[in-house]
Amino acid sequence: MVNRFTVGKDLDFDDRLAKYDVFGSMAHCKMLAEIGLISQKESLDLLSVLNEILEEIQNNTFEIDPEAEDIHSQIEAILIKKLGLAGKKYTLLVPETIRFCWILNCICWMKSGKLAA
Repeated sequence: MVNRFTVGKDLDFDDRLAKYDVFGSMAHCKMLAEIGLISQKESLDLLSVLNEILEEIQNNTFEIDPEAEDIHSQIEAILIKKLGLAGKKYTLLVPETIRFCWILNCICWMKSGKLAA
């Protein structure tokens, strides 16, 4: 049923979600620097490009590439294109930190007794 409303419309939804994806990417970038997975300089460079993207979104000049899988993959592609290694490091760490957060949440749920072990 979900497919009926979303398949083929991802980029339409992404257009509305773009600024929130950038906000999430900014927070994630700060967290990666805070825990030492990227340097403060890399974080500042990433945040600078993310701010440029956000400005384009807010000015309605940001265009989602129809070839992009989704808004997040396009943002990652822009970071890699503009920052090279720092952009690649960021994009490689996203899945790992998501997995880590998921595992951490599972542990917390199990300790609270809300999740069956």
